[in-house]
Amino acid sequence: MKRLGAILATAALAAAPVLVVAAPASADTPGCVTKTEFKKVREGWSIKRVHNTFDTAGKQSMFMSGYQSREYKACVKPSWSIIMVDYEKKAGVWRVSSKMAMWG
Repeated sequence: MKRLGAILATAALAAAPVLVVAAPASADTPGCVTKTEFKKVREGWSIKRVHNTFDTAGKQSMFMSGYQSREYKACVKPSWSIIMVDYEKKAGVWRVSSKMAMWG
């Protein structure tokens, strides 16, 4: 009888649906930027694509008509690192015009 119970329990588990919850790709380093993420960003990328890659919108440090700079926090030694991306508005979309990082 014990054996029948074990077989039925195993069968019930095997038939049960498996729920796998995966974190979104953008949740790997929320709020900070890794060197790998920084290296992925290319000139011409939209600000939305950068923010999805960096997992953060950073902080606007400069703004003037058609141009803006944003600073982002590094994941490692944020007090000693600087990450900046400059954007230019083209056809209504903010796009990367340059980027710079100094890692602590």
